[in-house]
Amino acid sequence: MTSITKDMKRLVGSKPEPRNPLTQCIAMHYTVLVDHIPKALAALNRNDPKDAIVIVSKSVVTIDECKRKLSPEERKKLKEHLLHAVAKILVMLLQEWLKSSKKFI
Repeated sequence: MTSITKDMKRLVGSKPEPRNPLTQCIAMHYTVLVDHIPKALAALNRNDPKDAIVIVSKSVVTIDECKRKLSPEERKKLKEHLLHAVAKILVMLLQEWLKSSKKFI
Protein backbone atom coordinates (compact mmCIF):
# COMPACT_ATOMS: atom_id res chain seq x y z
CA MET A 1 0.00 0.00 0.00
CA THR A 2 1.43 3.35 -1.01
CA SER A 3 1.76 6.24 1.39
CA ILE A 4 -0.78 8.19 -0.67
CA THR A 5 -3.31 5.36 -0.26
CA LYS A 6 -2.69 5.29 3.48
CA ASP A 7 -3.13 9.06 3.65
CA MET A 8 -6.33 8.86 1.61
CA LYS A 9 -7.77 6.34 4.05
CA ARG A 10 -6.76 8.50 6.99
CA LEU A 11 -8.14 11.71 5.46
CA VAL A 12 -11.42 10.31 4.16
CA GLY A 13 -12.14 8.58 7.45
CA SER A 14 -13.50 5.19 8.23
CA LYS A 15 -15.87 3.41 5.91
CA PRO A 16 -19.47 3.99 7.05
CA GLU A 17 -21.73 1.09 7.92
CA PRO A 18 -24.20 0.58 5.05
CA ARG A 19 -27.61 0.82 6.72
CA ASN A 20 -29.58 2.81 4.16
CA PRO A 21 -29.15 3.79 0.49
CA LEU A 22 -27.28 6.99 1.35
CA THR A 23 -24.71 5.32 3.61
CA GLN A 24 -24.40 2.49 1.07
CA CYS A 25 -23.49 5.07 -1.58
CA ILE A 26 -21.04 6.81 0.73
CA ALA A 27 -19.45 3.45 1.51
CA MET A 28 -19.18 2.65 -2.20
CA HIS A 29 -17.54 6.00 -2.93
CA TYR A 30 -15.15 5.40 -0.04
CA THR A 31 -14.22 2.03 -1.53
CA VAL A 32 -13.59 3.64 -4.90
CA LEU A 33 -11.42 6.39 -3.38
CA VAL A 34 -9.23 4.22 -1.20
CA ASP A 35 -9.28 0.87 -3.00
CA HIS A 36 -10.29 1.00 -6.67
CA ILE A 37 -8.40 4.16 -7.70
CA PRO A 38 -5.09 2.95 -6.21
CA LYS A 39 -5.60 -0.43 -7.92
CA ALA A 40 -6.23 1.29 -11.25
CA LEU A 41 -3.12 3.44 -10.78
CA ALA A 42 -1.10 0.33 -9.94
CA ALA A 43 -2.36 -1.30 -13.14
CA LEU A 44 -1.25 1.74 -15.14
CA ASN A 45 2.15 1.66 -13.42
CA ARG A 46 2.65 -1.93 -14.56
CA ASN A 47 1.59 -0.98 -18.11
CA ASP A 48 -1.78 -2.73 -17.93
CA PRO A 49 -4.26 -0.09 -19.13
CA LYS A 50 -6.89 -2.73 -19.91
CA ASP A 51 -7.05 -3.76 -16.24
CA ALA A 52 -7.18 -0.11 -15.16
CA ILE A 53 -10.10 0.56 -17.53
CA VAL A 54 -11.97 -2.51 -16.24
CA ILE A 55 -11.51 -1.40 -12.61
CA VAL A 56 -12.64 2.17 -13.29
CA SER A 57 -15.57 1.06 -15.49
CA LYS A 58 -16.93 -1.31 -12.86
CA SER A 59 -16.61 1.43 -10.24
CA VAL A 60 -18.51 3.94 -12.38
CA VAL A 61 -21.34 1.48 -13.09
CA THR A 62 -21.67 0.54 -9.41
CA ILE A 63 -21.71 4.18 -8.30
CA ASP A 64 -24.28 5.09 -10.95
CA GLU A 65 -26.56 2.25 -9.83
CA CYS A 66 -26.18 3.38 -6.24
CA LYS A 67 -27.05 7.02 -7.01
CA ARG A 68 -30.21 6.01 -8.86
CA LYS A 69 -31.63 4.63 -5.60
CA LEU A 70 -31.26 7.98 -3.81
CA SER A 71 -33.81 10.72 -3.37
CA PRO A 72 -32.88 14.27 -4.50
CA GLU A 73 -32.22 15.19 -0.84
CA GLU A 74 -29.94 12.19 -0.37
CA ARG A 75 -28.08 13.01 -3.60
CA LYS A 76 -27.40 16.50 -2.24
CA LYS A 77 -26.02 15.06 1.02
CA LEU A 78 -23.87 12.60 -0.94
CA LYS A 79 -22.50 15.42 -3.09
CA GLU A 80 -21.58 17.46 -0.01
CA HIS A 81 -19.85 14.46 1.57
CA LEU A 82 -17.92 13.69 -1.61
CA LEU A 83 -16.85 17.30 -2.16
CA HIS A 84 -15.40 17.35 1.34
CA ALA A 85 -13.55 14.06 0.78
CA VAL A 86 -12.22 15.12 -2.63
CA ALA A 87 -11.05 18.46 -1.21
CA LYS A 88 -9.06 16.59 1.45
CA ILE A 89 -7.49 14.36 -1.17
CA LEU A 90 -6.58 17.29 -3.42
CA VAL A 91 -4.86 19.06 -0.53
CA MET A 92 -2.93 15.88 0.25
CA LEU A 93 -1.87 15.45 -3.39
CA LEU A 94 -0.80 19.10 -3.58
CA GLN A 95 1.30 18.65 -0.45
CA GLU A 96 2.94 15.54 -1.96
CA TRP A 97 3.63 17.41 -5.18
CA LEU A 98 5.16 20.34 -3.30
CA LYS A 99 7.42 17.97 -1.36
CA SER A 100 8.60 16.26 -4.54
CA SER A 101 9.06 19.54 -6.45
CA LYS A 102 11.40 20.87 -3.72
CA LYS A 103 13.78 18.05 -4.58
CA PHE A 104 14.27 19.54 -8.04
CA ILE A 105 14.65 23.17 -6.97
